[in-house]
Amino acid sequence: MLFTLMSITAELSSLLVICLQLFIDNKWVDAASGKTFPTACPATNKKIADIAEADSVSSILAFVS
Repeated sequence: MLFTLMSITAELSSLLVICLQLFIDNKWVDAASGKTFPTACPATNKKIADIAEADSVSSILAFVS
Protein backbone atom coordinates (compact mmCIF):
# COMPACT_ATOMS: atom_id res chain seq x y z
CA MET A 1 0.00 0.00 0.00
CA LEU A 2 1.40 3.40 -0.99
CA PHE A 3 1.04 6.23 1.48
CA THR A 4 1.44 9.90 0.66
CA LEU A 5 1.95 12.77 3.05
CA MET A 6 -1.61 13.92 2.34
CA SER A 7 -3.15 10.52 3.08
CA ILE A 8 -1.14 10.13 6.28
CA THR A 9 -2.06 13.66 7.40
CA ALA A 10 -5.74 13.00 6.70
CA GLU A 11 -5.60 9.71 8.60
CA LEU A 12 -3.83 11.22 11.60
CA SER A 13 -6.14 14.21 11.79
CA SER A 14 -9.08 11.87 12.23
CA LEU A 15 -7.32 10.16 15.15
CA LEU A 16 -5.90 13.15 17.02
CA VAL A 17 -7.70 14.99 19.78
CA ILE A 18 -7.02 18.69 19.36
CA CYS A 19 -6.80 20.65 22.59
CA LEU A 20 -8.03 24.17 21.99
CA GLN A 21 -7.74 25.48 25.53
CA LEU A 22 -5.00 26.02 28.11
CA PHE A 23 -4.39 23.29 30.70
CA ILE A 24 -4.25 25.11 34.06
CA ASP A 25 -4.76 23.54 37.49
CA ASN A 26 -5.78 20.17 35.96
CA LYS A 27 -8.54 21.82 33.92
CA TRP A 28 -8.92 22.89 30.31
CA VAL A 29 -9.73 26.62 30.34
CA ASP A 30 -9.98 29.49 27.88
CA ALA A 31 -7.36 32.23 28.00
CA ALA A 32 -8.26 34.94 30.52
CA SER A 33 -8.35 37.49 27.69
CA GLY A 34 -10.46 35.23 25.48
CA LYS A 35 -7.92 35.67 22.67
CA THR A 36 -7.13 32.86 20.24
CA PHE A 37 -4.76 32.34 17.33
CA PRO A 38 -5.23 30.25 14.18
CA THR A 39 -3.25 27.05 13.66
CA ALA A 40 -2.72 25.61 10.19
CA CYS A 41 -1.79 22.18 8.88
CA PRO A 42 1.82 22.44 7.66
CA ALA A 43 1.15 20.04 4.77
CA THR A 44 -1.84 21.89 3.35
CA ASN A 45 -1.70 25.30 5.05
CA LYS A 46 -5.42 24.88 5.78
CA LYS A 47 -6.67 26.24 9.08
CA ILE A 48 -7.16 23.48 11.63
CA ALA A 49 -8.46 25.40 14.63
CA ASP A 50 -8.25 28.49 16.80
CA ILE A 51 -6.12 27.82 19.88
CA ALA A 52 -6.35 29.74 23.18
CA GLU A 53 -3.61 32.37 23.37
CA ALA A 54 -1.98 32.45 26.80
CA ASP A 55 -1.53 35.93 28.20
CA SER A 56 0.06 37.31 31.36
CA VAL A 57 -3.06 36.71 33.46
CA SER A 58 -3.28 33.08 32.25
CA SER A 59 0.42 32.63 33.02
CA ILE A 60 -0.02 33.96 36.56
CA LEU A 61 -3.02 31.66 37.11
CA ALA A 62 -0.92 28.71 35.94
CA PHE A 63 2.00 29.74 38.16
CA VAL A 64 -0.06 30.05 41.34
CA SER A 65 -2.11 26.88 40.77
